[in-house]
Amino acid sequence: RPKVTVLHAKLEQLKKRADETKREQVRREEEQRQKAEASREAEACSAALQDVSKDVEAVKKALEELRAVGQPLISATEQGPASTAAVARPLSDRTAAQAAADRVSTLAAAAQERVAAFGA
Repeated sequence: RPKVTVLHAKLEQLKKRADETKREQVRREEEQRQKAEASREAEACSAALQDVSKDVEAVKKALEELRAVGQPLISATEQGPASTAAVARPLSDRTAAQAAADRVSTLAAAAQERVAAFGA
């Protein structure tokens, strides 16, 4: 009878160790899963940040183009009505400036959407 009791105690100890090992394995797997998810999120954030940076650079470039195209109109406006004749092609300058402004607006809206999606 004492042998059975000893074997039963050993069996219970083995069961406890097996349960403890299972819990530890589940904990390790969960940690690995969390690390992998954090890594994926970091990659996604990095990619999104690069995309946003590209959008911002595109907006800056388009804004510089707008300034360059609109400079004759700005100069003429600042100098007053007497110098408006100095603008040789006011309509084409205005059309080019409007196109550049539309491009800036479009790129800025796209950048804002990407930032909003990134924040969500």
